[in-house]
Amino acid sequence: MKVKKTNKSSKQTDEIIKETLAIFLNENYELNSITVTDLIKKAGISRSSFYTHYNSINDLVESIQDETLDVLSSDITNFNNIDDIYNYIDKIFEILKNNEYFYKSILNSDEAFKFANNIIDKLTDRLLIYFNNKELEVNFYTYGCAILLIKYSKNEKYSLDDISLFMKKTLKQLF
Repeated sequence: MKVKKTNKSSKQTDEIIKETLAIFLNENYELNSITVTDLIKKAGISRSSFYTHYNSINDLVESIQDETLDVLSSDITNFNNIDDIYNYIDKIFEILKNNEYFYKSILNSDEAFKFANNIIDKLTDRLLIYFNNKELEVNFYTYGCAILLIKYSKNEKYSLDDISLFMKKTLKQLF
């Protein structure tokens, strides 16, 4: 990933690139079939604009994953009680809701399991600090929640609010 410029125009171009990728993914394109040429044509930007931001489509996806994980890692202290965990879950779902179209597209793509695994790993690490010696339970919980999010992305009957509430309820029951 290249160093990002922070001027307004550069930020707008970066958002256009990400939104265009989400459009392709939402149209059921497989990630490995999306080319830089396809993306720049649909985005209405130049090839040099794309390469100013990213080295490749895979670099773009990795950047999006890294940004998501950075947000999920920021401003979170260790869990001291169940309310801290609930607040963390609320933060995850706030991010998902604020960028629903994009995340739904990513979770509905061939990148879903890779993306979900990165988020699962982050959540699992955080929960294992709080729930010592409960690795099996934590893995069961985090993987189950990830599958619910992937089902949500495929327009199953679950809403983000349903999943968030279920996660909190299940957390209390399991631990």
